[in-house]
Amino acid sequence: PLKLKSLKKLKFHKSQAGKYHCPLTYKEFSAHTHIVAIWTSGNVYAYEAVDELNLKPKNMKDLLTGESFKRSDIISIQDPHNFSNARNITSYLHLKKKEGEEGEGGE
Repeated sequence: PLKLKSLKKLKFHKSQAGKYHCPLTYKEFSAHTHIVAIWTSGNVYAYEAVDELNLKPKNMKDLLTGESFKRSDIISIQDPHNFSNARNITSYLHLKKKEGEEGEGGE
């Protein structure tokens, strides 16, 4: 079972227009944005900002809070460029049942 201490409250930032954005670059999040969270602080950023400001210069401190973190503390929330996590629709139960019904003398 899932335990409460294994969950983390994430801190998303909103623009004045009410849109979610990266607090460092102020770029709005979209379906095409790689979004990450830092586990130790819970802050949510665009991966582009974390890559440029933390990973490349090897500055492993949250840029809003100053908390130290490890590379393993970076959690990918949305990565539109990584298709390894894409859903395989052939594994959906209702599609499997439909295929089985057709093979049993169906239409």
